[in-house]
Amino acid sequence: MEALKVGLTIEDLDIRDLMEFTKEIGSEDIILVYNNLTKGSRNHLRAYYRQTTRNGGRYEAQFISQELFNSIIDSPQERGRSL
Repeated sequence: MEALKVGLTIEDLDIRDLMEFTKEIGSEDIILVYNNLTKGSRNHLRAYYRQTTRNGGRYEAQFISQELFNSIIDSPQERGRSL
């Protein structure tokens, strides 16, 4: 359970950081990379959260808003390349 919570915390932080970094970048190529990394982090967040709740655990967002966190975990896994 502790490993799952660490995973959730890391992805929570990564999403926040990548969203902030994207605001500061002018290069479309780098923005594309950041968007794909963010998509991966959202997918990881969903997977860690699903396993956490299946095992009776809880997690609340620490770095992104709870509203954003809820919208991520309530949405399906993302596939394909981000544009």
